[in-house]
Amino acid sequence: MEVLREIINSDRLKTLFAVPKSMENMDVEVIVLPLADKRKQKKEVDVEAALKKITGIIPDEGMSLDDYRNERLGKYAGID
Repeated sequence: MEVLREIINSDRLKTLFAVPKSMENMDVEVIVLPLADKRKQKKEVDVEAALKKITGIIPDEGMSLDDYRNERLGKYAGID
């Protein structure tokens, strides 16, 4: 993350925001940080598009969910 750090006279900041009386006409340190780090921002996922991409990956063999379940149980759990 990039950071900007400068020491300037507080009078130059009056056009941007209110400077407290105790800081008028003196050198102050200004630190500028990005609001959010772009590297840490997560991309928004389009759920509809993601589902469309994976739909149809497993071919439809015309079996019911129970048929698929029993097939998997028999294959991986040794249950008939």
